[in-house]
Formats: sequence, C-alpha cells, structure tokens
Amino acid sequence: MINEPTDEATRPVPSGRVTIWAGVVVTGVALALAAQFLLDSFADSTTIGHWTQHALLFWSGLMIGAGVLRLYQLGGRP
Repeated sequence: MINEPTDEATRPVPSGRVTIWAGVVVTGVALALAAQFLLDSFADSTTIGHWTQHALLFWSGLMIGAGVLRLYQLGGRP
C-alpha cells in the first residue's frame, strides 16, 4: 500500500495564488512601461508629472519585486 504524504509542505500550490501573483507582476510591468514611455512628455513638461512618473516607477518596482519573490516562494521546494 502506498502512503500518501499529508504534510502541508508537499501539497500542490493552488493555482489561484499563482495566478494572483503573476497578475501582480504583469500589472507592475505594465505600470512601469506606462510610466516610462506614456508619461515621458508629461514628466518633462511639469514638476508634478515628473514626481508622478517617479511614484509610478517606485510602485511598479515594488509590485514586480513582491510578485517575483512570492512566485519564487510558491514554486520552490520545501
């Protein structure tokens, strides 16, 4: 008879978690691209545009970093 492991560390990761964190990474990349290219002329013309661009790049970096880290943790072996 084959004994199935019951430890939580060996259970498969629900795909919903992976999908959510992959969405966070994709959203972060899209936000970074929008801030870098779409807001470029606005950032050059006004100070508030410049700081808005900086803020969006900052938040997109946090989103990408958190998403990649969490995907790495979910995909790693215990």
